[in-house]
Amino acid sequence: MLGLIIILSVLGFLMIFAEVYLPGGVIGALGGISLLAAVAISYGEYGFGVGTLLLVVFLVVGVTVLTLGFYILPKTRAGKVLVLNSSLEGDGLVASTLAPGTPGSALTDLRPSGTAVIDGKRLDVLAQTGHIKRGSEIQVVRTEGPKIIVRLA
Repeated sequence: MLGLIIILSVLGFLMIFAEVYLPGGVIGALGGISLLAAVAISYGEYGFGVGTLLLVVFLVVGVTVLTLGFYILPKTRAGKVLVLNSSLEGDGLVASTLAPGTPGSALTDLRPSGTAVIDGKRLDVLAQTGHIKRGSEIQVVRTEGPKIIVRLA
């Protein structure tokens, strides 16, 4: 049984490590289940003391690796691919700079939402009422946070 505990432990840690590169949660969850199975088997085969020791070792190793990972991984070549190191300028809310009456053109049918070009920018817009056909001239009625409400010009 010691061999099974070792195999489950190694597989568990490898699956959790693989979760960093293959996100989605399934592989990491299977790794966690594998580690829990190793702990459960050690409780059953070797008693409370060995089971608890293995559980504490897993927790200490897991927390240590996770902590070091936050500091070391971003500095590695693989980490530089995974970690975003740049930021966007401004607040990202184009709608707040659009004045009512600003003209534009519908790129798609607005039913009631769609895409339009306003001030040379491709934006998601919402028709005030009904359906507006693609290619129609539109104008901004108002903005509500990130929403841009338009109508036929």
